Amino acid sequence: MIASNCTKCVGAYLYNYNCVSQCPSNYYPDSNLACQVCTASVAQCNVAPLTYTLNAFNTNGNLYGILTFNRAVNMDTARIKEIINITIPGLASS
Repeated sequence: MIASNCTKCVGAYLYNYNCVSQCPSNYYPDSNLACQVCTASVAQCNVAPLTYTLNAFNTNGNLYGILTFNRAVNMDTARIKEIINITIPGLASS
């Protein structure tokens, strides 16, 4: 980190109000030298396809799952339900 509590940087990139020598992984510098999060539609980024691992476990008869993505994501549970279709044989969907 070069400087903190910044709103603009000279000769550096702005990331979370800090001036940094380069944007962190999964970020790219925009035309104002501010680090922006990468998405699949940003040409400057080479974002890996979104994959996930689901680890399920049973506690006191309740089924739980821990969903782990291969990269940072910003989505709510409704969006997660849209892209992940989990079916368990013999279990009725809600």
